[in-house]
Amino acid sequence: MADEHGGAHALDGALHAHARLLDAPPSDETGERVTGSLAHVDDRYTVLRVVARGGNAWVLQAEHNTTERLVALKVAFPDAASRERIRAEAKVLGALARSPGVVSVLDARIEDDAYLALEWLRGRSLEGILTARGALGESATLSLAELVAGTLAEVHEAGHVHGDLAPKHVFITHDLGGREAVKLIDFASVATVMEADRAPEPWTAPEVLGARSRTAASDVFALGDLLARCLVGRPAGRAELPKTGLGELVAFALSPKPGERPPASVMRREIARLRGAQPSAEAPGRDLRKKPRANYVAPVRVTRGGATLDGRSEDVSEGGMMLVLRQPCTANETLGLRFALPIDGRVVSCTVRVAWSRSHMSELHAVGVELVDPPAEIVAALAQYIKLMGGDAHR
Repeated sequence: MADEHGGAHALDGALHAHARLLDAPPSDETGERVTGSLAHVDDRYTVLRVVARGGNAWVLQAEHNTTERLVALKVAFPDAASRERIRAEAKVLGALARSPGVVSVLDARIEDDAYLALEWLRGRSLEGILTARGALGESATLSLAELVAGTLAEVHEAGHVHGDLAPKHVFITHDLGGREAVKLIDFASVATVMEADRAPEPWTAPEVLGARSRTAASDVFALGDLLARCLVGRPAGRAELPKTGLGELVAFALSPKPGERPPASVMRREIARLRGAQPSAEAPGRDLRKKPRANYVAPVRVTRGGATLDGRSEDVSEGGMMLVLRQPCTANETLGLRFALPIDGRVVSCTVRVAWSRSHMSELHAVGVELVDPPAEIVAALAQYIKLMGGDAHR
């Protein structure tokens, strides 16, 4: 991996340094550049901005130097375990290249400097949708369940597992015909086991605890938890599910005994049968807005009095943003917001007013904010980005 700093450790350090630009306001009103010419990866990709720092890799938006195609570049941390997880994910994604419901891998390098180049997805994560909307309702959940269960069945039929089927790893997007579609992302967990002393996530099957590897049956348990969240608006036990055909199917998926759970192929078949008996459903990702918006997932820093909150943006309009935070906010509350502008990556600060705050998921909170007297350059930058992304007021 060649970059202007030299070496994977240098790139990792540079990304940390640039991410820390969110920590404090700039010394002047011009902002500070966080990306742009930050790095060149493998002499093939130019990094445009930092999207997230995951458990074993940086996720970056990058551009291929020849084709100018946008990609999600997943760059492993400079340690052996992170490289191994990238290697394992590359092999799984390569084997699943024919599945339209799995994110496509376009390029990879697996040596001391490991990365994956993945298709750049436009849309929203299911986590973001559930955080903002809570329960989706029976019909919309059936629509989503058919897509996710169908893709999971394809993964299992190919002899693989996902390993961490959580709402944050289900991406709602659209196909070339404009129909809603899903993409499963982040297969890195296939290379790991569940440590005995680690607190399990709600979607972790009981048998995975105690350093056991993930299986197709544990994927089905995670699917059950995901659909329960869509039906009830939060993690739900079997007794809390609605007494409907879908509710009963999800209850079977959440069985504590792996042998009692239906395979993903049976889930796919039964969901399709239930779906056929239902009228057309509103798409799960549909979310009517007053102004055109565009998906923009990026780290943000919120200042609230003397406290600082870390979070991320989900989407932007010319006059506001939807944020995902780990603390709720109050309507009409005034906050400070610091984030990197789309396209040119300058880190800017502004004042925002909380328009609404929703707390459907106990650990995450959706907060809609409006920019207060934003500088013209910020409004212009957001408007340009929304136009380029094909912003839609109905998504």
